[in-house]
Amino acid sequence: MEQLIPTLTALVAEMAAVVKEMCEVLRGEREALDRYDSDGLNRASAEKSRVLARLDELDAERQMVLQDSGVDAQEGMAQIEGWRLMLDELAVGRDLNRENGEIVSERLRQVRRALSMLNQMTASSGADVEVYSPKGLSRQRGGSSTLGKA
Repeated sequence: MEQLIPTLTALVAEMAAVVKEMCEVLRGEREALDRYDSDGLNRASAEKSRVLARLDELDAERQMVLQDSGVDAQEGMAQIEGWRLMLDELAVGRDLNRENGEIVSERLRQVRRALSMLNQMTASSGADVEVYSPKGLSRQRGGSSTLGKA
């Protein structure tokens, strides 16, 4: 195990830097959500995917080092400086991501409720008003979306 400590310590340091970056990205995602900034949200989502992929790569490397050495993961990592702090910061990231997800879910519910109300208003008014399907496609009351299939 002694010869693994420098390798694992370096991996943990790199993982910690990526976790810190992930938390910054998640905070940026939250700011974009708060501003209703779809471009900022798209950038944050792409960045989040990139950062999470890198974190997965590093963790796979860590697991491989431990497995190749026959060292128990929990016992081996307990000796590595920064491991506990990195896990704590990872938990912060998990919480930030969960909060952002809750905001997105609530906004989707709001949009669905608004769409449902529009559909009900359109149906009861008898007007030929154009609304959109859940897939974002235009549909008009009374029309058929299968005409092109005949």
